[in-house]
Amino acid sequence: MDDAAGVERAGAGHDAVGLLEEAAPGDVSFQQAYPAVMQKMLQLKKYGPPDPFGFDYNTGNREMADGKAAMLLQGIWAVPNIRAINPKVNLGAFPLPATNDPAKNKLVSGVDILLTLPKQKTKHQAEALEFIRWLMRKQPAAEYAKEQNAFSAVKGVKQNDPSLVALNPVFESNHIVGFADHHIPSSIPLDSLIQGAMIDGNIKGFLSNLDDQYKQALARRGLT
Repeated sequence: MDDAAGVERAGAGHDAVGLLEEAAPGDVSFQQAYPAVMQKMLQLKKYGPPDPFGFDYNTGNREMADGKAAMLLQGIWAVPNIRAINPKVNLGAFPLPATNDPAKNKLVSGVDILLTLPKQKTKHQAEALEFIRWLMRKQPAAEYAKEQNAFSAVKGVKQNDPSLVALNPVFESNHIVGFADHHIPSSIPLDSLIQGAMIDGNIKGFLSNLDDQYKQALARRGLT
């Protein structure tokens, strides 16, 4: 399990993710917003292997490909890697039910690729812009989504891969939420901090430390 990905998915049904998306930077408090999320992460840990920290990303994918694991708390980007090990593996995906209320459970999704041009005028700016417009057409976008095993931001493009079709209605109903870690400064070693909390179970200390590091990062940016 990817620890940061796990926290994002466990928090998808809570107001915790919304806090990072909507609150002013100075109003963010992980100690107030994330205790319930972290408690659920520790609870999920009990259903995994006896030594979950003996598994890295590639090992988890192999266990899934070999049929030694029934579920993998991971993003859909893992599907091509799993299929590379076992092309015949039968996979499916669904949003993590972070709460007991289906209406509150959301799919964590975000745009991690964009198309851009330099601000200043270049020799082939018109041609580059035309190429971007072509890429944003339905057919090229659909081909890219199929090849990358991803979902497209282009309207009308659906994912037809058998492992992902169950997620189409979630996107169509806009029942999604962004990645929490996209709102946390990269100077904060989030993965290491979360893994430490998952090992020692000290949620209070982890969230207090995260609050301190977040405030320090904002101060360096002049945002406090």
